[in-house]
Amino acid sequence: MRVPMPTSILTTPTPADAATRGATLAAACLSMAAIAMSITAAGVALVPIGAAFGIGFGALQWVLNLFVLSFAAFLLPAGALADRIGQRRSFIAGGAIFSAFTLMAVLATRTEWLLAARFLQGAGGALLAASGPAALTAVFHGEAERKRAFGWLGSCGGVGLTLGALLSGAAAAQGGWRAALAIHLPLVLAALALALWNFRSHAGRPSGARFDLVGAVLGFTAIAAAMAFGILGAEHGWGASAVLACLALALVAGSLFARSQRRHPAPLLPPALLRNRGFVFACLLTLLFTTVWVAMFIYVPLHQQAARGHDADRAGRTLLALLMPAMVMPALASRLAVRIGTRAVLVGGCLAMAIGLGLLYLAWTDLSRPAALEWLALAICGSGAGCLYGLLDYLAMASLPNALAGTGSAAFNVLRLLGDALGAIVPGAVLVQALAPRLAAAIGEPVPRELLNAVAAGQFGALASGGAAAAEAFRGAIAAVPAVLAVLVLLGAVLAWWRAERP
Repeated sequence: MRVPMPTSILTTPTPADAATRGATLAAACLSMAAIAMSITAAGVALVPIGAAFGIGFGALQWVLNLFVLSFAAFLLPAGALADRIGQRRSFIAGGAIFSAFTLMAVLATRTEWLLAARFLQGAGGALLAASGPAALTAVFHGEAERKRAFGWLGSCGGVGLTLGALLSGAAAAQGGWRAALAIHLPLVLAALALALWNFRSHAGRPSGARFDLVGAVLGFTAIAAAMAFGILGAEHGWGASAVLACLALALVAGSLFARSQRRHPAPLLPPALLRNRGFVFACLLTLLFTTVWVAMFIYVPLHQQAARGHDADRAGRTLLALLMPAMVMPALASRLAVRIGTRAVLVGGCLAMAIGLGLLYLAWTDLSRPAALEWLALAICGSGAGCLYGLLDYLAMASLPNALAGTGSAAFNVLRLLGDALGAIVPGAVLVQALAPRLAAAIGEPVPRELLNAVAAGQFGALASGGAAAAEAFRGAIAAVPAVLAVLVLLGAVLAWWRAERP
């Protein structure tokens, strides 16, 4: 299927037009990098935050999780608001909220204030994420220039992840956790200044119908409960009463949300989005890709530390082999897509990731193989991921009319965050299933769930009499993770070949 693209009215833009396009693209890219940095920086700062406030690991996780939960839950209302009032106003509001509550988090003196700031910071991030990509469709009209713009947007997301991980560690070492949480603040302030100076977007969608407040509350509740289900399930087990309550709430709120959307004259999630095949394709492929991509950030460091015995610093440096190609490839992939077509680049990216994961499986099944094999595998995976990152954003936005750009951007990012959650849940379930029989055979008896989860997290000392056996069972079981991830990206390659536009 080929997505029809409008052509630009002016073939040679005036300097003012070029300045507007540059300012809008720079603002969107800076905000994307700032959001990515705020996530990885918080992860790096967890240990010094715990030491400063005297809180345990479970509470510490909410410093990171509350931002992600809030970001996901506010995305749909943020998208609807952006379409209603215009992306420029929404972007400026999001930048102001994000900056203000970043500062509140940096200055927090109590755990409660820090958690509240992270939650509200996520709401500002949702407004930025819903407005920035949608605004690009207002200033980039031709197919080639839109692909390049979204390629830069994807690259900046990768740069933000990398800089957040690298700079926050240095900032925490020099200035403590407060410095680590503040490293992205200059970027979002610069984005806000650009938006105030020269930022063009679609005008708000005129509508006599009232804002879908009931839909916003139900959608927020459904997404927040679903995210809480994933977060608490990984922490307490999937059979815990609080976890099951979150699942029930997500299902009830989700069904009521779907019913309300069919009845409201101006729904939060217009049915036209779900009938748009190009948009649905981009969302499904993004869900598969994000699940695999996020899983690698969790399980590669885990393997480095638990299976190979490396320290956290070396495990983090290993991720550079994955991140560096992913930083540069989106911009290159967008140019390649103009030459050979989007479908070829998407299929090639999925196949590259599958090849890299296959090599990673070989490296993990025999630790005597050269370490260079693992680095090569990660570099190939990162290159393939970079081919997908920006193009998927482009495909999702290019398939939508301008009036639905904000809502579509929000829905697309909700699916991306669902992939983030699945990236932790699916491989974790695979690891536990592969580990259980190996561990039982190694120690001669079934292992309780609590101990099984501890060994899956690399805590081999949890088995006082069988630490060596637990380590050996873990090394054999974790190799199942890249094998399953390779199957998922191969499914993505089939989907891309079947549905993506042809050159």
